[in-house]
Amino acid sequence: MTHISNLENHPKQEVSTAKELPNLLSDFSEIYKTKNLLEKEYLLINKAKNSNWSLEDYRRMFDLYCEVKSQSHLIYYLKYLIQIIQACGFIAIIFAAINFYWSAADRQRKHLFENWDVIALNNNSDKKNNYGKSW
Repeated sequence: MTHISNLENHPKQEVSTAKELPNLLSDFSEIYKTKNLLEKEYLLINKAKNSNWSLEDYRRMFDLYCEVKSQSHLIYYLKYLIQIIQACGFIAIIFAAINFYWSAADRQRKHLFENWDVIALNNNSDKKNNYGKSW
């Protein structure tokens, strides 16, 4: 509603978005990339004067542009972080599979030796039981 009233207050503003939007985005990009705050403010005021927008409307749209840019940077970094986590997970799965394959022979030997230990313990206990009975 305030945007409509702003348009009524500024009759020279026409809604020709298709023509103005690329120029507006280009101007906003130039202002956004400027590091010096004084220069940034100066550019903002001059670009607003050269456009069909009031300084208040131009600043409000620039603020929205900045908000969208900061969100898009955050989303980019989050997507990058997720890709790194996925890559680490994939590497961990590959490492686990290789480790499982390489340790198969060790597991088999360990299982075999455990079986022989059980047999040896049973034989020893049988011998002790037999010695006690025969004497």
